[in-house]
Amino acid sequence: MRQIIEIKEKEKWNDFAVANSGDFLQSWEWGEFQENLGRKIFRLAVIDEELEATALIIKYDLPFKKSYLYCGRGPVIKNFQFSIFNFQNILDLLIDEIKKISQKESCIFFRVDPNFYSGDKEVENIFQEFGFLKSEFYQSAVTQPISAWQLDLVKEEQEIFSQMKEKARYNVRLAERKGVVVRESKNIKDLEKFYLIAQETAKRDGFGLHSKKHYLKLAEILFKNNLGTLFLAEHENDILSAIIVLFFNKKAIYLHGASSNVKRNLMANQLIQWQAIKEAKKRGCLIYDFGGISFQDKNWEGITRFKQGFGGKEAKYLPSYDLAINKFWYTLYKLVKRIK
Repeated sequence: MRQIIEIKEKEKWNDFAVANSGDFLQSWEWGEFQENLGRKIFRLAVIDEELEATALIIKYDLPFKKSYLYCGRGPVIKNFQFSIFNFQNILDLLIDEIKKISQKESCIFFRVDPNFYSGDKEVENIFQEFGFLKSEFYQSAVTQPISAWQLDLVKEEQEIFSQMKEKARYNVRLAERKGVVVRESKNIKDLEKFYLIAQETAKRDGFGLHSKKHYLKLAEILFKNNLGTLFLAEHENDILSAIIVLFFNKKAIYLHGASSNVKRNLMANQLIQWQAIKEAKKRGCLIYDFGGISFQDKNWEGITRFKQGFGGKEAKYLPSYDLAINKFWYTLYKLVKRIK
Protein backbone atom coordinates (compact mmCIF):
# COMPACT_ATOMS: atom_id res chain seq x y z
CA MET A 1 0.00 0.00 0.00
CA ARG A 2 1.38 3.38 -1.04
CA GLN A 3 2.06 5.64 1.94
CA ILE A 4 4.09 8.62 3.20
CA ILE A 5 7.03 8.11 5.54
CA GLU A 6 9.91 10.27 6.77
CA ILE A 7 13.41 9.13 5.81
CA LYS A 8 16.19 9.51 8.36
CA GLU A 9 19.07 7.78 6.53
CA LYS A 10 21.34 10.15 4.58
CA GLU A 11 22.71 7.50 2.22
CA LYS A 12 19.26 6.18 1.32
CA TRP A 13 17.99 9.71 0.65
CA ASN A 14 20.91 10.81 -1.52
CA ASP A 15 21.16 7.53 -3.42
CA PHE A 16 17.57 7.95 -4.52
CA ALA A 17 18.15 11.60 -5.53
CA VAL A 18 21.27 10.74 -7.56
CA ALA A 19 19.61 7.76 -9.28
CA ASN A 20 16.59 9.83 -10.29
CA SER A 21 18.00 13.11 -11.59
CA GLY A 22 17.54 14.91 -8.27
CA ASP A 23 18.72 18.48 -7.86
CA PHE A 24 21.02 19.63 -5.04
CA LEU A 25 18.02 21.45 -3.52
CA GLN A 26 16.62 17.99 -2.82
CA SER A 27 19.85 16.61 -1.33
CA TRP A 28 20.34 15.61 2.30
CA GLU A 29 22.99 18.31 2.66
CA TRP A 30 20.64 21.10 1.56
CA GLY A 31 18.27 20.04 4.32
CA GLU A 32 21.15 20.00 6.78
CA PHE A 33 22.11 23.52 5.71
CA GLN A 34 18.55 24.77 6.22
CA GLU A 35 18.47 23.22 9.70
CA ASN A 36 21.75 24.99 10.52
CA LEU A 37 20.03 28.26 9.62
CA GLY A 38 17.34 27.45 12.18
CA ARG A 39 14.61 26.31 9.80
CA LYS A 40 12.45 23.24 10.28
CA ILE A 41 12.56 20.65 7.50
CA PHE A 42 10.59 17.56 6.53
CA ARG A 43 12.10 14.73 4.47
CA LEU A 44 9.00 13.07 3.06
CA ALA A 45 9.03 9.90 0.99
CA VAL A 46 6.35 8.04 -0.93
CA ILE A 47 6.81 4.31 -0.59
CA ASP A 48 4.99 1.27 -1.97
CA GLU A 49 7.25 -1.67 -1.08
CA GLU A 50 10.10 0.49 -2.41
CA LEU A 51 10.81 4.22 -2.72
CA GLU A 52 8.79 5.98 -5.44
CA ALA A 53 9.39 9.66 -4.61
CA THR A 54 11.03 11.99 -2.12
CA ALA A 55 10.42 15.63 -1.25
CA LEU A 56 12.50 17.90 0.94
CA ILE A 57 10.12 20.46 2.43
CA ILE A 58 11.41 23.59 4.21
CA LYS A 59 9.40 25.76 6.58
CA TYR A 60 9.88 29.53 6.22
CA ASP A 61 8.61 31.81 8.97
CA LEU A 62 6.32 34.76 8.29
CA PRO A 63 5.08 37.57 10.58
CA PHE A 64 2.24 36.97 13.05
CA LYS A 65 3.53 33.47 13.83
CA LYS A 66 2.54 32.28 10.35
CA SER A 67 4.76 30.39 7.90
CA TYR A 68 4.81 28.65 4.54
CA LEU A 69 6.28 25.42 3.18
CA TYR A 70 8.64 25.25 0.20
CA CYS A 71 9.88 22.44 -2.04
CA GLY A 72 12.74 23.51 -4.33
CA ARG A 73 13.22 21.56 -7.59
CA GLY A 74 11.11 18.72 -6.29
CA PRO A 75 9.64 16.28 -5.69
CA VAL A 76 12.11 13.67 -6.97
CA ILE A 77 10.20 10.92 -8.83
CA LYS A 78 11.52 7.47 -9.65
CA ASN A 79 12.60 7.82 -13.28
CA PHE A 80 11.71 4.45 -14.75
CA GLN A 81 8.28 4.44 -13.09
CA PHE A 82 7.38 7.97 -14.11
CA SER A 83 4.01 8.46 -15.73
CA ILE A 84 1.48 11.27 -15.53
CA PHE A 85 -0.96 9.01 -13.67
CA ASN A 86 1.75 7.96 -11.21
CA PHE A 87 2.83 11.59 -10.67
CA GLN A 88 -0.77 12.55 -10.00
CA ASN A 89 -1.13 9.89 -7.30
CA ILE A 90 2.18 10.80 -5.69
CA LEU A 91 1.30 14.51 -5.65
CA ASP A 92 -2.09 13.69 -4.13
CA LEU A 93 -0.43 11.83 -1.24
CA LEU A 94 2.16 14.57 -0.70
CA ILE A 95 -0.44 17.33 -0.65
CA ASP A 96 -2.48 15.46 1.97
CA GLU A 97 0.62 15.20 4.17
CA ILE A 98 1.55 18.83 3.55
CA LYS A 99 -1.92 19.94 4.64
CA LYS A 100 -1.50 17.99 7.88
CA ILE A 101 1.90 19.60 8.50
CA SER A 102 0.44 23.02 7.66
CA GLN A 103 -2.20 22.69 10.37
CA LYS A 104 0.43 21.91 12.99
CA GLU A 105 2.89 24.58 11.81
CA SER A 106 0.44 27.44 11.01
CA CYS A 107 1.45 27.40 7.34
CA ILE A 108 -0.69 29.50 5.02
CA PHE A 109 0.53 28.13 1.67
CA PHE A 110 2.81 25.59 0.00
CA ARG A 111 5.22 26.67 -2.76
CA VAL A 112 6.94 24.33 -5.20
CA ASP A 113 9.54 24.85 -7.93
CA PRO A 114 9.06 21.73 -10.08
CA ASN A 115 12.13 20.10 -11.59
CA PHE A 116 10.43 19.96 -14.99
CA TYR A 117 11.21 21.95 -18.10
CA SER A 118 8.84 24.49 -19.60
CA GLY A 119 6.49 23.04 -22.19
CA ASP A 120 5.56 19.97 -20.15
CA LYS A 121 1.86 20.79 -20.39
CA GLU A 122 0.68 17.53 -18.80
CA VAL A 123 2.61 18.24 -15.60
CA GLU A 124 1.48 21.88 -15.66
CA ASN A 125 -2.15 20.76 -15.99
CA ILE A 126 -1.80 18.44 -12.99
CA PHE A 127 -0.61 21.28 -10.76
CA GLN A 128 -3.55 23.39 -11.90
CA GLU A 129 -6.00 20.55 -11.29
CA PHE A 130 -4.78 20.34 -7.68
CA GLY A 131 -5.49 24.05 -7.22
CA PHE A 132 -1.94 25.41 -7.59
CA LEU A 133 -1.58 28.92 -8.98
CA LYS A 134 1.51 30.34 -10.68
CA SER A 135 3.36 32.25 -8.01
CA GLU A 136 3.46 36.02 -8.46
CA PHE A 137 6.78 36.11 -6.63
CA TYR A 138 8.96 33.76 -8.69
CA GLN A 139 11.87 36.23 -8.53
CA SER A 140 12.03 36.19 -4.74
CA ALA A 141 15.14 35.13 -2.81
CA VAL A 142 13.61 31.71 -2.12
CA THR A 143 12.28 30.59 -5.51
CA GLN A 144 14.44 29.28 -8.33
CA PRO A 145 14.94 31.03 -11.69
CA ILE A 146 12.58 30.04 -14.49
CA SER A 147 15.43 30.49 -16.99
CA ALA A 148 18.98 29.30 -16.32
CA TRP A 149 22.04 29.32 -18.57
CA GLN A 150 23.72 25.92 -18.89
CA LEU A 151 26.91 24.74 -20.57
CA ASP A 152 27.34 21.19 -21.90
CA LEU A 153 30.61 19.72 -20.55
CA VAL A 154 30.55 16.46 -22.53
CA LYS A 155 32.81 17.92 -25.24
CA GLU A 156 36.59 18.17 -24.94
CA GLU A 157 37.99 21.13 -23.02
CA GLN A 158 39.49 22.77 -26.11
CA GLU A 159 36.22 22.48 -28.00
CA ILE A 160 34.31 24.05 -25.09
CA PHE A 161 36.79 26.94 -25.08
CA SER A 162 36.64 27.42 -28.85
CA GLN A 163 32.83 27.66 -28.73
CA MET A 164 32.94 30.54 -26.27
CA LYS A 165 32.33 33.98 -27.74
CA GLU A 166 35.46 35.65 -29.07
CA LYS A 167 35.39 38.44 -26.48
CA ALA A 168 35.13 35.95 -23.58
CA ARG A 169 38.10 33.94 -24.91
CA TYR A 170 40.09 37.14 -25.35
CA ASN A 171 39.33 38.20 -21.76
CA VAL A 172 40.38 34.82 -20.33
CA ARG A 173 43.71 35.04 -22.16
CA LEU A 174 44.14 38.69 -21.14
CA ALA A 175 43.69 37.85 -17.45
CA GLU A 176 46.22 35.01 -17.72
CA ARG A 177 48.68 37.23 -19.57
CA LYS A 178 48.38 39.99 -16.96
CA GLY A 179 49.23 37.56 -14.17
CA VAL A 180 45.81 36.88 -12.63
CA VAL A 181 45.93 33.57 -10.76
CA VAL A 182 42.92 31.46 -9.70
CA ARG A 183 43.08 29.18 -6.69
CA GLU A 184 40.61 26.95 -4.88
CA SER A 185 40.04 27.31 -1.16
CA LYS A 186 38.12 25.67 1.64
CA ASN A 187 39.45 28.07 4.22
CA ILE A 188 36.87 29.98 6.27
CA LYS A 189 39.22 33.00 6.39
CA ASP A 190 38.97 33.19 2.60
CA LEU A 191 35.20 33.04 2.90
CA GLU A 192 35.38 36.11 5.13
CA LYS A 193 37.25 37.82 2.27
CA PHE A 194 34.55 36.65 -0.16
CA TYR A 195 31.89 38.30 2.00
CA LEU A 196 33.78 41.61 2.07
CA ILE A 197 33.97 41.63 -1.73
CA ALA A 198 30.31 40.57 -1.96
CA GLN A 199 29.40 43.66 0.05
CA GLU A 200 31.34 45.78 -2.47
CA THR A 201 29.50 44.10 -5.34
CA ALA A 202 26.07 44.52 -3.76
CA LYS A 203 26.66 48.22 -3.12
CA ARG A 204 27.99 48.79 -6.65
CA ASP A 205 25.32 46.81 -8.52
CA GLY A 206 22.38 47.49 -6.21
CA PHE A 207 21.28 44.03 -5.12
CA GLY A 208 20.68 42.37 -1.75
CA LEU A 209 22.93 39.92 0.06
CA HIS A 210 22.22 36.94 2.26
CA SER A 211 23.43 37.23 5.83
CA LYS A 212 27.07 36.42 6.55
CA LYS A 213 25.84 33.39 8.50
CA HIS A 214 24.15 32.08 5.35
CA TYR A 215 27.41 31.96 3.38
CA LEU A 216 29.43 30.56 6.28
CA LYS A 217 26.95 27.76 7.01
CA LEU A 218 26.60 26.92 3.32
CA ALA A 219 30.36 26.71 2.84
CA GLU A 220 30.69 24.59 5.96
CA ILE A 221 28.22 22.03 4.53
CA LEU A 222 29.75 22.06 1.04
CA PHE A 223 33.36 21.83 2.18
CA LYS A 224 32.69 19.12 4.76
CA ASN A 225 30.99 16.89 2.18
CA ASN A 226 33.34 17.71 -0.74
CA LEU A 227 30.38 19.12 -2.65
CA GLY A 228 31.74 22.55 -3.40
CA THR A 229 34.61 24.96 -3.29
CA LEU A 230 35.48 28.65 -3.23
CA PHE A 231 37.44 29.99 -6.19
CA LEU A 232 39.47 33.18 -5.80
CA ALA A 233 41.08 35.17 -8.60
CA GLU A 234 44.08 37.16 -7.35
CA HIS A 235 46.55 39.62 -8.74
CA GLU A 236 49.57 40.35 -6.58
CA ASN A 237 48.00 40.98 -3.13
CA ASP A 238 44.50 41.82 -4.35
CA ILE A 239 41.50 39.47 -4.55
CA LEU A 240 39.68 40.57 -7.69
CA SER A 241 36.91 37.99 -7.92
CA ALA A 242 35.48 35.11 -5.90
CA ILE A 243 32.78 32.52 -6.62
CA ILE A 244 31.20 29.59 -4.77
CA VAL A 245 30.52 26.56 -6.96
CA LEU A 246 28.83 23.34 -5.87
CA PHE A 247 29.06 19.89 -7.46
CA PHE A 248 26.20 17.42 -7.19
CA ASN A 249 24.87 14.61 -9.36
CA LYS A 250 27.19 15.37 -12.31
CA LYS A 251 26.18 19.02 -12.34
CA ALA A 252 28.22 22.05 -11.29
CA ILE A 253 26.24 25.09 -10.15
CA TYR A 254 27.61 28.62 -9.89
CA LEU A 255 25.91 29.65 -6.67
CA HIS A 256 27.34 32.99 -5.58
CA GLY A 257 29.83 35.46 -6.98
CA ALA A 258 31.55 38.69 -6.04
CA SER A 259 33.99 41.05 -7.73
CA SER A 260 36.15 43.83 -6.38
CA ASN A 261 36.09 47.43 -7.54
CA VAL A 262 39.84 47.35 -8.17
CA LYS A 263 41.66 46.24 -11.35
CA ARG A 264 38.44 45.47 -13.20
CA ASN A 265 40.36 45.89 -16.46
CA LEU A 266 42.19 42.60 -15.74
CA MET A 267 39.05 40.57 -16.56
CA ALA A 268 39.31 38.24 -13.58
CA ASN A 269 35.58 37.42 -13.75
CA GLN A 270 35.98 35.55 -17.03
CA LEU A 271 39.10 33.67 -15.95
CA ILE A 272 37.61 32.50 -12.66
CA GLN A 273 34.56 31.04 -14.42
CA TRP A 274 36.77 29.27 -16.96
CA GLN A 275 38.82 27.68 -14.15
CA ALA A 276 35.59 26.57 -12.42
CA ILE A 277 34.35 25.04 -15.69
CA LYS A 278 37.61 23.09 -16.06
CA GLU A 279 37.37 21.85 -12.46
CA ALA A 280 33.76 20.77 -13.03
CA LYS A 281 34.84 18.77 -16.07
CA LYS A 282 37.64 17.11 -14.03
CA ARG A 283 35.04 16.08 -11.45
CA GLY A 284 32.99 14.34 -14.12
CA CYS A 285 30.22 16.93 -14.31
CA LEU A 286 28.13 16.92 -17.49
CA ILE A 287 26.60 20.39 -17.03
CA TYR A 288 27.87 23.72 -15.73
CA ASP A 289 24.87 25.76 -14.57
CA PHE A 290 25.51 29.51 -14.48
CA GLY A 291 22.20 30.14 -12.72
CA GLY A 292 19.45 32.59 -13.58
CA ILE A 293 19.18 34.80 -16.66
CA SER A 294 16.48 37.07 -18.07
CA PHE A 295 15.91 38.40 -21.57
CA GLN A 296 13.06 40.65 -20.40
CA ASP A 297 14.42 42.43 -17.31
CA LYS A 298 16.85 45.23 -18.23
CA ASN A 299 18.55 44.88 -14.83
CA TRP A 300 19.67 41.40 -15.92
CA GLU A 301 21.06 42.40 -19.32
CA GLY A 302 24.71 42.54 -18.24
CA ILE A 303 24.55 39.31 -16.21
CA THR A 304 22.79 37.45 -19.02
CA ARG A 305 25.26 38.67 -21.63
CA PHE A 306 28.20 37.69 -19.40
CA LYS A 307 26.92 34.12 -18.98
CA GLN A 308 26.11 33.76 -22.67
CA GLY A 309 29.73 34.59 -23.47
CA PHE A 310 30.81 31.11 -22.34
CA GLY A 311 28.57 29.32 -24.85
CA GLY A 312 25.74 27.05 -23.85
CA LYS A 313 21.97 27.38 -24.00
CA GLU A 314 18.93 28.42 -22.00
CA ALA A 315 17.21 25.85 -19.79
CA LYS A 316 13.65 26.98 -19.13
CA TYR A 317 11.74 25.44 -16.22
CA LEU A 318 8.10 25.40 -15.22
CA PRO A 319 7.26 28.39 -12.99
CA SER A 320 6.86 28.36 -9.22
CA TYR A 321 3.44 27.29 -8.02
CA ASP A 322 1.61 28.21 -4.81
CA LEU A 323 -1.11 26.15 -3.17
CA ALA A 324 -3.15 28.23 -0.73
CA ILE A 325 -3.76 26.34 2.52
CA ASN A 326 -5.41 29.28 4.32
CA LYS A 327 -6.98 31.45 1.62
CA PHE A 328 -7.57 34.49 3.83
CA TRP A 329 -3.98 34.70 5.06
CA TYR A 330 -2.61 33.86 1.59
CA THR A 331 -4.61 36.73 0.05
CA LEU A 332 -3.28 39.05 2.76
CA TYR A 333 0.29 37.81 2.14
CA LYS A 334 0.01 38.58 -1.59
CA LEU A 335 -1.40 42.03 -0.88
CA VAL A 336 1.49 42.92 1.43
CA LYS A 337 4.07 41.58 -1.06
CA ARG A 338 2.56 43.65 -3.88
CA ILE A 339 2.71 46.82 -1.77
CA LYS A 340 6.37 46.15 -0.97
